[in-house]
Amino acid sequence: LNFLQRLPLKLLKVDMISPLIYAGAFDGFGANRATLVHNLPAMIQSVEFSGQNINLFQEMEPKIEWKEDFSLIERLNHEKEALGFTISGHPLDAYKDIINNDPDFINISDAVNAPLKKKVKLIALVQTVKVIRTKKNELMAFSTVGDEFYAIDLVVFPMIYQKSMQLLREDNILIIEGTVGVDRRDNLQIVVDGLKPVSKYKNNQKMPPPTNTIRRCFIQIEDFTQDHAKIENVKQLALDNFGPADIILVDRNRQTIQLDSPYTISYSYRVQQQLKEIFGQERVVFK
Repeated sequence: LNFLQRLPLKLLKVDMISPLIYAGAFDGFGANRATLVHNLPAMIQSVEFSGQNINLFQEMEPKIEWKEDFSLIERLNHEKEALGFTISGHPLDAYKDIINNDPDFINISDAVNAPLKKKVKLIALVQTVKVIRTKKNELMAFSTVGDEFYAIDLVVFPMIYQKSMQLLREDNILIIEGTVGVDRRDNLQIVVDGLKPVSKYKNNQKMPPPTNTIRRCFIQIEDFTQDHAKIENVKQLALDNFGPADIILVDRNRQTIQLDSPYTISYSYRVQQQLKEIFGQERVVFK
């Protein structure tokens, strides 16, 4: 609100300020992006009606309505729209340990350079889906999947598509098995043999061994009630960045709370930096 009060009236426009929220300019102020976007019109209205009258502004100050934060996919889409690129990582970051440690999987960069007729298995984000009808009036699909840097086309013939049409949706993360081939224009593609949700890997197979012994994330806070908004941010960050580290909160009186499952978090450098931006450089320790 203090920021809005300092702006000229001609700049108090939702379409001018919301891109700043989507880009993360106000991430350090305690409220998540979805909450700020939802409350922005009411906050602007209060500033417009009260003008420079501080007493009137205090009377008209809107009550903040808290909202669940955007999912990582939504956050990335908003960042890309606002900035032209993303700053919050990539949805596949949570699965890099699987991709790098399980010999059954290959990176998309390797799939792009794989020889024809090679059988491949990968984890990828669905970027586009186009469904068509064949001459036999059966549904099949063409799709593009990828990671942060590479993309590859899929062709999903009717028999496979019929079994997995609910999975093949934009922004889903899937386990994809198939054979490397080319289309009629000699463009590389994967002919899909099977699609599974990435959760199937966690449910039915052993997770690959960790690359180090990090097991806990300790976060020092002032007070569990006072820091409620920050704790909610941590929970959302954990949901968006699945990993092996338990989250343990320690307040100024040395009382501790360990967040229950599913709030375990990745120990990637990016996640550590995000936590330190929320709580402070010296208040976050992974070990």
